Amino acid sequence: MYVSDKLPNMNRKLLIAIAFCLAASLSFSQDLHSIADIIHIIDTSKLVYSIGIDTTPISENCPDYSANTLDHFYYQEVKNSSKTVGEYKLSYEAEIVFGLAESAFMHENYDSALYYYNKVATMQPGFSPAITYAGQVYEKKHNDQAAIAQYKKAIGANYFDYMAHWFLADAYDAIGNNKDAVSEITIASILNRDNPRLKEALQRIYKAAYSVYRDWCFVPQYQLSKMDNGDLSVKFAEPWMSYALVKAVWKYQPGYRESMGGKLGDYSLTEDREALYAMAAYLYADSSQKWKSCRSLVGLDMAVKKKMFNEYLLYEVILPKYPKIVFAFDRESIDQIKDYVMYAHTHDQ
Repeated sequence: MYVSDKLPNMNRKLLIAIAFCLAASLSFSQDLHSIADIIHIIDTSKLVYSIGIDTTPISENCPDYSANTLDHFYYQEVKNSSKTVGEYKLSYEAEIVFGLAESAFMHENYDSALYYYNKVATMQPGFSPAITYAGQVYEKKHNDQAAIAQYKKAIGANYFDYMAHWFLADAYDAIGNNKDAVSEITIASILNRDNPRLKEALQRIYKAAYSVYRDWCFVPQYQLSKMDNGDLSVKFAEPWMSYALVKAVWKYQPGYRESMGGKLGDYSLTEDREALYAMAAYLYADSSQKWKSCRSLVGLDMAVKKKMFNEYLLYEVILPKYPKIVFAFDRESIDQIKDYVMYAHTHDQ
C-alpha cells in the first residue's frame, strides 16, 4: 500500500513510540487501537491517504450549539435498569391549571401563581417544573429560604431538572454562598450543556467565587476530504495529527467502524474515545509541547494527569453535540464531571 505525503519522520517515530507509553495510565485503552495500530491500518490499506500538515488556520472559535438547548420538560426514565430520557406529558386538566399559573406569574399576581403551581404539582405528582416555578414565586416575594427549599424539592422530584439547579445556584449566589452556588450551576451546565444564558450564569458565578473562569471549548484542528482523483486527504495542525488519523480511519477505512461496534451513519462514542485517547497519548509523549498554545489540549493534559479523561470526553467532546446523553448518567458520574469542570476551568495547568 502507498501513502501520499508521508508522515514527517520525527512525528511517525513519536507516534509509534507512544503506543507503549500510555496503556497503563488509561483504564479503557485495552479496548482501543493504539496510534501505531492506526498507522499500520493506513500503511496497509488499499486506499490512498494523502496526509500532511495544513498551514491554513482553522478557526478555534467555539461552535454554536445553541440549537441543541434542552427545554424544561425532560426527566430521567428508568426501564429494566436502562436509563433514558423521558418527557413530561400533562393531563388536559393539569395543562389548563399550568397555563393559569404562567399567566398569573407573567402579570405579577404571585399569590395566584403560587396557588396554581402548587395545584399542578398536586394534580401531577413529580412534575418538577411546577415545583421549580413555585420557587421563583417565593423569590419574587423576597422569601429566599422558601425559594431554596422549593428548588431542593424540585431536584428531589427530578434530579435532571436543570432549571431547579440553576435557580438554586442563583439563590445561593444572592446570599453569598459561593461554594454551593458553583456546585449547583455546574450541575445545571452538565444537564443542559448548550444553553447560552446558562453559560453566562456559569461564568458570572465562577468569577464571583474564583475571580476567574477559563472559557474554552474543544475544536479539533483537522480536515478530511475526498480528492478528485479518489485519494483521501487528511490535513491537520501539527499537534492534532494522531486525532486526525483516527478520525480518517473511522470515516474511510472499509469495515473499521463496524469492527469497533459502530454502524454507518450512527454516532459512536467509541470513535470519539479512540480519537481522544490517541490525542492524549501524543501529549503524553511530545517533548516539544507545541500543543500548549491550544487551551483545549492543555485542558486534556490536565484531565489525564488528574485521571479525569472520561469526564473531559463527556463534558468537552460529547455533551455539546449530544446533550441528551446526560440522561443515561447516574448521579455519581455527574458529580465526577462537576469536579472536573470546577478544576479544569479554573486552573491554568
